[in-house]
Amino acid sequence: MNHRNPAIGLLFILLVSASTAHGFDIWVNSAADSPLSTSAEPGECRTGFTVFNPETGQQVPGCTLRAAIEAANALGQSSTQDDHPQGLFAIPIRFEPWIPLTAANTTTIQPETPLPIVQFPIHIDGTTHRNFDAAQGWASFLIDGQLLDDPENDHGLVFGPGSAGSIVDGITIVRFPGAAIVISSNWVVVRRSRLGVSFSGNFSGGNASFPNGLGILINGSGNLIGHHPVPPGTLVGGEELFPNVIAGNSIASIDIVGGQSNRVLNNHIGVNRAGTTAIASGSVGIRIAGGASETKIGSFDLSDPEQPLLGGNIIAGHSDTQILIQAAENEIVCNHLGFNRNGDATLSPGSHGVLIGIAASANQIGHPDCPNRIHGIQSGIQIGNAAQQAGDGQVISGNWISIGSGGEAPAEPTKNGIHVRSGQGHELRHNRIGHAMVGIQLDSAQSLVENNRIGTGDDSEHFPITEAGIRIDGQDHDIFNNVIGNAAVGISLRADASGNALRRNRIGISLTDQPLPNLAAGVRLDGNNNILGGPDAGSSNLIGFNQGPGVIVDGADQRIWRNFIGLGATGLNIGNDGFGIIVLDSATGTRIGDDPGRANHIGGNAGGIQLNAASQVIFNRIGEAPNGFVVPNQGPGIDIGPGFDASIIEHNRIAHNVEQGVRLDPAAGVLHRLLNNEIYNNLGKGIDLGPGGRDQDPGDADTGPNTLQNYPQFRLRLSGYNPDSNELEVAFRVNSSPANSLYPIGVQFFYSDPGETHPQGMIYIGTVLYEEANAQSYITTTLPAPSGWSLSEGDSFVATATTADGNTSEFSDPFGMPPELNLGGVIENLQGTITLTNPLFGDTTSITGSGTVNFTMTEKLYPNEAFNVQITQAGQPPNQSCQLQNGQGIIGSEDYLDIIITCQDPVDQIFSDRFEGTAGD
Repeated sequence: MNHRNPAIGLLFILLVSASTAHGFDIWVNSAADSPLSTSAEPGECRTGFTVFNPETGQQVPGCTLRAAIEAANALGQSSTQDDHPQGLFAIPIRFEPWIPLTAANTTTIQPETPLPIVQFPIHIDGTTHRNFDAAQGWASFLIDGQLLDDPENDHGLVFGPGSAGSIVDGITIVRFPGAAIVISSNWVVVRRSRLGVSFSGNFSGGNASFPNGLGILINGSGNLIGHHPVPPGTLVGGEELFPNVIAGNSIASIDIVGGQSNRVLNNHIGVNRAGTTAIASGSVGIRIAGGASETKIGSFDLSDPEQPLLGGNIIAGHSDTQILIQAAENEIVCNHLGFNRNGDATLSPGSHGVLIGIAASANQIGHPDCPNRIHGIQSGIQIGNAAQQAGDGQVISGNWISIGSGGEAPAEPTKNGIHVRSGQGHELRHNRIGHAMVGIQLDSAQSLVENNRIGTGDDSEHFPITEAGIRIDGQDHDIFNNVIGNAAVGISLRADASGNALRRNRIGISLTDQPLPNLAAGVRLDGNNNILGGPDAGSSNLIGFNQGPGVIVDGADQRIWRNFIGLGATGLNIGNDGFGIIVLDSATGTRIGDDPGRANHIGGNAGGIQLNAASQVIFNRIGEAPNGFVVPNQGPGIDIGPGFDASIIEHNRIAHNVEQGVRLDPAAGVLHRLLNNEIYNNLGKGIDLGPGGRDQDPGDADTGPNTLQNYPQFRLRLSGYNPDSNELEVAFRVNSSPANSLYPIGVQFFYSDPGETHPQGMIYIGTVLYEEANAQSYITTTLPAPSGWSLSEGDSFVATATTADGNTSEFSDPFGMPPELNLGGVIENLQGTITLTNPLFGDTTSITGSGTVNFTMTEKLYPNEAFNVQITQAGQPPNQSCQLQNGQGIIGSEDYLDIIITCQDPVDQIFSDRFEGTAGD
């Protein structure tokens, strides 16, 4: 969109200087409404009556404004281009300093019929009036249309097609039923004028108005309403350029219905001269319609960074919309819409700051170097509505919406900071939005929302959003690199949202990692087939410090990839108060992670992931940052809720969490497949199937989460790492009947940290299929050591069993370590040597002693290992008899030293019997 026309800028300079450089000045000296005399010569303004000139003391021909316009038209018609080439200067119409005053220190004319249409360039210069105040810019020559009554035809000043290059300077125009000024020409300038208000009390603080139907109607090109940016205090023609005040009009302030490159700069529209008070001014401030293009409402020049020149307008006081755009390729920058001059308070903002309506496409609202400051009760900026379907490609950039210059909240917050209701391909960039119900609402399709700050300005600023920072009801939007905080929900995708991508946003956390918590959740994903994150590093969202869950999923087929939820990439704990991710029961088909390049990192939260619907959780890191820093979740790493089946939990690292690695609710369903995960250093169980999860019932006929699938059992003395072959040797079985478990069963083996309180699998080693032909029987096999990992003799290992349809067990008891429990007891009255054996694994132990002797068998046992101690040879003398108690059982998890052996000398027994028998005789 081309916003610069060098010829227009040059023309403006020529107009300002040329109006005083020729000899055709026309001086108005009467407030009457008489027409030009038919006998007047070209360039001569006389009406047929005379007025007294106090400066000369003589009567002079009377010249009214009507006659002056007619004289200028006559002069233009009679002149050649060599005399005054059209467009290079305007014929000055000035006001004698001694012109009589009519009321309140003004000179007021009241046309009885519409004034003549201006046909050639003129410069109506009210600054020559005796009471024009150069210090305040008060316009004291007043054109009053109260005697007219036709809103279609009765206008104030009308500039026809031949009047290009005209200037209106320092004039007040009120009470015309039509427009105060109609411009059907090009390069017309209106400056330092009052349209709809008079100078008597409406410049510093008063609100009295004298409405026209419309302030200015434009159907031409290159016209300038206001003045170009100049440094404050700069004089043009010896005077400072004060703003136009266009306010109090009944319908609208400015209506641009055609043409190109019109400019509205440095005006007060709908507000008083001081820019501090709104004046009720119809429903619309500025309308751009009818094919108008390249219009600039406000401007800026940053060529001198020490003193940027701003040309923004202050626009307020319109009940519906401050700026309505119904045309293509226009620019709105540097304005205060609904805000006062200082930007620290709102002024009668109306429903919308900017409304982009029918036939409007490729308009630019705002610029990062010169933002608009905008407030509207319904919306700061709205693209389309039910009646007006906006076009495509709007650029909304660098606006401050519903945020005062010091961060002040408007008296009444806006409903939507930016509301996109129609069109597609819009770009919403670099905006700051606060004090709203919804920061940005997207109803249509394919907008880019990038680099906005919603609910915050700088890190220390908090601007509440009562509902959602970004709300999406449409499709295929790209939400990229935004900072969103202080909302109920940071980003909310609604039921109709699909195909949207949420990438590289900071949700609940500032650019410097300060908390900006959202109250209910960081992100809520309804709808279907949306992506949170993406496949590359530049797609990662950072979601932390939120007072609810990081992410709530309540729609089908959502993809959550490569996000940092509750922790930063370097291990910073930014935990959310709820789970990192909660998948609700309607969110079927959710995919959390997908491959190693799409892993989420989830830590620091109340829990890692909570599943309430069948989901895929693949290649995520839960409880750990990419650099290995431990950031535990305070609950389970993954929590599988009640009443649903068939989740897939694969290739995840689930570590360091305060509760279980993976927990299944006691009412959880079946077919939850847990494969190839690294689960370790969790304070609770690695995998917890709830009550009964460790019950190894014969045949596995019980029911519960994952059917309480039995885990593998091992012949411990035949299972472990063999350093000679660098293989893991195992002898195992799964005690599940084919009637109760679908075969083949996949048995996965893991290296396990021997210091774990509960069995957990740290490094995946491999899988062995346990066929139905081997059901409930021990088999022996080997697995190669994992690549890149050094195993040692005595390392600890565990395994899981997963049925063919996907029921995974808890981790098995550890195997592979040397036995460590002692088996022994006490021998009473031993005389000599006794030999004991444990035939289950060939232990033979001989004990020699006298009297009471404590003993320990030679071979140590594994926890839960069976034993059966037998006396194979009694001690000496040969006839000593020994009885054994507590000699068989299962050792448990501690030393078993309760075997009792009582020995007795047979000789003593015979002697006793004889003695007793003799005594009885």
